[in-house]
Amino acid sequence: MRFRVIFELNNSKFPIIYRNRFISFFKLALEKENVLNYYYNAKKPKPFTFALITNAKISNDNEKFRFFDYEIEMNYFILQNKSLSLIFSTYDYEFGVYIYNGILKIKEFKFSEEITLYPRKILLLNEPKFDNYEYQFKTIGPILIENKEDKPILPSDENFISEFNNFHRKIFESFNLTYEDVEIDFLSYRKVVVKHFLESFKEKTNKNYMFLTCFEGIFKIRGNPKVIEFLYKKGIGNRTSQGFGCVDLNSTMFR
Repeated sequence: MRFRVIFELNNSKFPIIYRNRFISFFKLALEKENVLNYYYNAKKPKPFTFALITNAKISNDNEKFRFFDYEIEMNYFILQNKSLSLIFSTYDYEFGVYIYNGILKIKEFKFSEEITLYPRKILLLNEPKFDNYEYQFKTIGPILIENKEDKPILPSDENFISEFNNFHRKIFESFNLTYEDVEIDFLSYRKVVVKHFLESFKEKTNKNYMFLTCFEGIFKIRGNPKVIEFLYKKGIGNRTSQGFGCVDLNSTMFR
């Protein structure tokens, strides 16, 4: 299940560190459907990913954004129409329905002390039938893959494919699914370093944010269609439920 949420904002400035607040937004949607404890208080793998879609420019200067209990100085998006949209994708249809219906019940969401989001539309997106053994994808959210030592793995690393398959085999096992190794060919990619905030990280390190080494690009995946479908719907790599690893077929463009 995949859909697009279109938001209006009361502010033309939007912080580049945003993923943690959208996690809170999804939790609110689950709370509206009375299933928050089932999905988040139990140690259950999260079956989804999401990505922010905006053509906004990023400021060259920093500004302080107050997020209730903490304050971070950072760059920000400059939104021309005070609007943005978000792609939500999940492998678990039931979970997706809960999120979808919960969002319909949210009239506004206090993103920060200065910014309020107003969900205006939810558009269900067509999804491909996965019946071939090769598909070409592009990232619409940065992909993060780390090894056992929490070191980032990039496509240029000689052990990238083995690390990719080893990691996703464990993910499949957590969903009681069978994984089959895939092959990947990169047509293009670039390394990106993403600033990411989590309250647990701040409490542990007393740092406002972490730096995560990710990559974006266009690539082909060959393998079992069911494996490819799962990667498409649930997201690729680490921290998918925190807004990483969202991909789309390369023929589709979001505007």
